[in-house]
Amino acid sequence: MKITALASTIVAGVALVAGTAAAASAHADPGPDIDETGFNEAGFLAALNNAGIIYHSPSHAVAAGQAVCGLMDNGLSGIEVIDHVKKANPAFTLDGAAKFAAVAANEFCPQRMQHG
Repeated sequence: MKITALASTIVAGVALVAGTAAAASAHADPGPDIDETGFNEAGFLAALNNAGIIYHSPSHAVAAGQAVCGLMDNGLSGIEVIDHVKKANPAFTLDGAAKFAAVAANEFCPQRMQHG
């Protein structure tokens, strides 16, 4: 049952990271950086920086973040999204992929972070 324990740890980690990201976002000043699609790209990049996630291309980071929401919209579970992020970005640790997915979901599709 090691996989079950790992899955529980990942889910708990995503929830913790998402809560931290939500708290950081709640204290951030809302800016005029909302793009034409309604996304606050600058806020997302700032949240990545605050989480210690390094990226080389802001536009690629934003596209990858928005893709997280697309994966969730297509019915992938949190664990599947994290796995996808990890496979698409081999330099990420599992923790890094979980942080990235949590920040992306919090910034770009916060409705996905609400519990039913």
